[in-house]
Amino acid sequence: RLLECIRNIYKEGGVRQFYLSYPTTVAMNIPVFAVYFATYEKVKKTIAPHIATNLEDGNFNPQVHCVAGGMAGAIAAACSNPLDVIKTRLQTQVTSHERTGETKMEFSGPRQVVQDLMKTEGVRGFLRGVGARMLYKAPGA
Repeated sequence: RLLECIRNIYKEGGVRQFYLSYPTTVAMNIPVFAVYFATYEKVKKTIAPHIATNLEDGNFNPQVHCVAGGMAGAIAAACSNPLDVIKTRLQTQVTSHERTGETKMEFSGPRQVVQDLMKTEGVRGFLRGVGARMLYKAPGA
């Protein structure tokens, strides 16, 4: 099944098809980590005096780290959700023709996904799954 899947993807769009969402994935990770680290540092400095008293000398406090990391992860996930929606649509797209059984790719790049989302769902489409994404990312951050 795996080889059949690889053959079908290659037949549909060549090598390019395997990397269709790569630019979006890279573009998404840059702002995610920028937001994450900036938020983490701000939250850590804000909550540290309320949770721990000995952080001035550089001591590590797991409570501060967990709270700041979780909040930063959730906020970064929310900020990057529109790009994640675009990436996911590119990665999971396949349209099957009912009569012939042929498959074709619906979008050739991120611009088409954005245009389709705006036309079919509006701005709300870019926020689809934001709550679940925040809950998923917060504990890992």
